[in-house]
Amino acid sequence: MFQLKVIVLLLAGFSAHQFHAFHTSISEIEFNAKEKIIEASIRVFSDDFEKALMKENGGVKIIGLSKEKLMLLTENYLKKHFGLLNAQRQRKASNYVGKEIEGDATWLYLEIPFNEKIEGCAFQNDILFEVFDDQTNLINFKYNNTKSSLLFKGKKTILAIE
Repeated sequence: MFQLKVIVLLLAGFSAHQFHAFHTSISEIEFNAKEKIIEASIRVFSDDFEKALMKENGGVKIIGLSKEKLMLLTENYLKKHFGLLNAQRQRKASNYVGKEIEGDATWLYLEIPFNEKIEGCAFQNDILFEVFDDQTNLINFKYNNTKSSLLFKGKKTILAIE
């Protein structure tokens, strides 16, 4: 009986570690006035992001892909699902810088050259929306001395910067 309880507790702990009940990403974005660049750090759950990349890759598992192929797949995914739109709603070019894995999360890093006025601009963020119906994405944005937050969910995939 004792062994059965231990096995059940171990399985419950393993399951809790592998799955989470909510689906969210958090982005920390800051304007670097000296470099005229918007720096973005996007935190996603690693297992969720793997599902999105697998879907983007035609359902083929990403484990075993070359480092170059995985980097290109990640960069293309981010360009499709995350961006800054100028006042004319044109997507600004972004540069994928890399990623870091921290526990069960992956940090994705982008830079967006920006030498325009922020008024009228918007962010697009529908990361993981194609994977989870309940996905929400939060952007915390710092521009000069102003901070704002944007919450993307449901059909809200593009939000103006206030």
